[in-house]
Amino acid sequence: MPPISSPDGSQSRARPANSSVDGPTASPGGPPRPRSEAEPSDPSVAEQATRDLAAQFEDEKPGRVLSGPAGLLLTVAALAVGALALWQVFRPLSQGSKYYLIIFLAGVLPLVFLAYPSDLRLPARLRARLGANRAEATGSDSDGRVPAPASTRPTVTDWALSLLAVAACLYPVLPIRIGSGGGGYNAFLDRQGLLAATDLVLGTVLLLLLLEACRRATGWILPAVCLLFLGYGYYGGLLPQSWPVAHAGLDFSQLVDAFYNSDSGFYGTPLDVAASYIVLFTIYGAVLELSGAGRFFVDLSAAAFRRSRTAAGRTAVASGFLLGTVSGSGAATTVSIGAAVMR
Repeated sequence: MPPISSPDGSQSRARPANSSVDGPTASPGGPPRPRSEAEPSDPSVAEQATRDLAAQFEDEKPGRVLSGPAGLLLTVAALAVGALALWQVFRPLSQGSKYYLIIFLAGVLPLVFLAYPSDLRLPARLRARLGANRAEATGSDSDGRVPAPASTRPTVTDWALSLLAVAACLYPVLPIRIGSGGGGYNAFLDRQGLLAATDLVLGTVLLLLLLEACRRATGWILPAVCLLFLGYGYYGGLLPQSWPVAHAGLDFSQLVDAFYNSDSGFYGTPLDVAASYIVLFTIYGAVLELSGAGRFFVDLSAAAFRRSRTAAGRTAVASGFLLGTVSGSGAATTVSIGAAVMR
């Protein structure tokens, strides 16, 4: 092909019409053009990338992706909890809803310690000192930051907390005498307002475990608010009695009794709603997601508004409305719709 003269007198060879500036392209009978990194050939890779992007903006911190025996145990436990929730819908337990909530919490709480890492950070000075020591040992430069190891397996502490959570949650229904406590569900209810020493200890343990599980899943803000109101209940008697919020104060055993052995504490309305309604919507969303309903909602919205002048905007709104019923996550819905609509 003859060269082409540019205005400054230099010559450049003409580029074929089917060539690409970014790299080699396929000729009519030649090999196919290599796919760029932005276009993954494996759909599972693109799906995982979408989930990772959604996790960066998710309100709740993403947990571990377990595999091997730990992942199998987590899957079996989650399936058992889901089966129990469905059984409660069609064949409610004869012992009442509180008995079901005790079993449900015993199945869910240990999973939090296995699926969510502790994610505790070292102080800044200690991180800088460890980073400097590591740089001296390896001979490489360091900026004082020590990256946290990307552990995908639960630690020994996580397993210990999970077992402790099972024991503290199932204690009210176990027909075993432990000192002055235990004895089964009916005996536990009979001690309401006058807890035994074993009840007080395990109730305190369960309180601490719930605070730690809340911190792992949502961060420090909600546990801090809970501790603030716990302090208000315990130290409220020290406030000036002329204040409207002052009260006589509660003993610690009274607080534990209100949490552990009443219908307004651990086994109150929030857990009842989660175990009766939210878990059903979660199962429904998982079924729709695995059946491909999420992509169907996007395609349905695109087909409904494809002739509109504002098709992109209407498709995004309609598919977001439908996909939100499946994912239950604002960040996941935004990322999924953005990847599908903005192509």
